Amino acid sequence: MLLTSIQWVISGRVDAMTMGSVDFEKLPEETQQQFIIIGETRSVPRHMLVVSPTLSKNKITRLKRLLLEMDKKESGKKNFRTIRGHHKIC
Repeated sequence: MLLTSIQWVISGRVDAMTMGSVDFEKLPEETQQQFIIIGETRSVPRHMLVVSPTLSKNKITRLKRLLLEMDKKESGKKNFRTIRGHHKIC
């Protein structure tokens, strides 16, 4: 979808689009230069973590603590290296 949107703006099929700054920065410099950035939002986390409403408060607390501290253990760091270059859950 993103590639199609980019192609449509460049070809003139559409006048505008939105995209994430991370995706924009991955574009080749020559492609980036074909766009005019007219606005940016403040930086916000890209992903959300959701849990089933059937989980107990205790399990949710334990899961949240585990995920927030994963970057402090080698096994956790290894897992993050496999997920699109992320290093930590914030």
